[in-house]
Amino acid sequence: MIINFGMRLYQKASGVWYVALTGNVRRSLKTKDKQTARRLFERLKKEAMLGNIIALERKNRISLADFIVEYNKFCGTHKKPSTIKRDKYSLEKLKAWIGNVSLQSITAKQLDSFHADLINSGLKKSGVAITYRHCRAAFSQAVKWEYLKSNPYSRTKAIRVETRPPRFFTKDELTRIFEAIEEDPDFHDLITCYLFTGMRRSELFYLQARNIDLDNQLITVIISKTKWRSIPMDSLIFEIMQRRCKKHSVGRLWHNWNHPDRITNRWVRLMKRLGMTGRLHDLRHSFASHLAMEGTDIRTIQELLGHSDITTTQIYSHLSPEHIRNAISKLEKLHLNSTVQKPQVVSGGNYRK
Repeated sequence: MIINFGMRLYQKASGVWYVALTGNVRRSLKTKDKQTARRLFERLKKEAMLGNIIALERKNRISLADFIVEYNKFCGTHKKPSTIKRDKYSLEKLKAWIGNVSLQSITAKQLDSFHADLINSGLKKSGVAITYRHCRAAFSQAVKWEYLKSNPYSRTKAIRVETRPPRFFTKDELTRIFEAIEEDPDFHDLITCYLFTGMRRSELFYLQARNIDLDNQLITVIISKTKWRSIPMDSLIFEIMQRRCKKHSVGRLWHNWNHPDRITNRWVRLMKRLGMTGRLHDLRHSFASHLAMEGTDIRTIQELLGHSDITTTQIYSHLSPEHIRNAISKLEKLHLNSTVQKPQVVSGGNYRK
């Protein structure tokens, strides 16, 4: 007896060979010769296998548009709002460029061309690199769902972005900023918390009283459904959080801002008024950079910022020119305090100190 794919070869008392198929179906091979029966049986197995593969491929074939709908639903359950927004934007960009084709028909060459066209259209490489990462993650999920056998992004060329030390505000610049917003208490509180907690814009925007542990002076930042991190509060942040939690015990602590972009727009206007340059996100860079310059280790900064990869945090290990000069100036003591003199050559080839 041979069993494969629910198939079985057997011989009846009459001597004729039969094949038992799934669903209690029997088929006569119309031969009494064992070798012939085995050869026909092997052929039927191959046909059955091919039929199963074709059926599976037809079952799993899906258009890019339909996949985007399914993926957006999945992201809505497992990801935070800002990530969902970027996922949707990236996939819609791809669909607008390539059309509503079959997901399985998309090739690595097409994806490389898609990203190249985005860059050639004038978009920044850093933004296209983000689109690349979000699309790649979506296609990885398609592989897990067995829509794809492999991720075409694994054969594409990653977008290389030149890394530069992050822009951070000096103490003098921060003094000017806080003096300029002193008459706007709500915005003053927001920027203070942004600078002294290192939270992202979306994390601060969605912060609620239930995320604040006043007893232990901790802020809990929700990263995803299963991930979170804690940020300690100093006395200044504790006072702000205590006051706002009392005033807004339910809902967002900054309920006057109905969209994160409004915070950015307010910041841009402030920079123009002060004649300064710098993004709102540079406050987060300032938080990490000043910690690094004060000697805080990179692992701690990584934990505070919520970076999953420490290589991302390594950009904050840079130091300001003033800090470097102060460090180098300390070497002068080695020169001033040194009693070691270079050996001098005297007649006869002998050395003396």
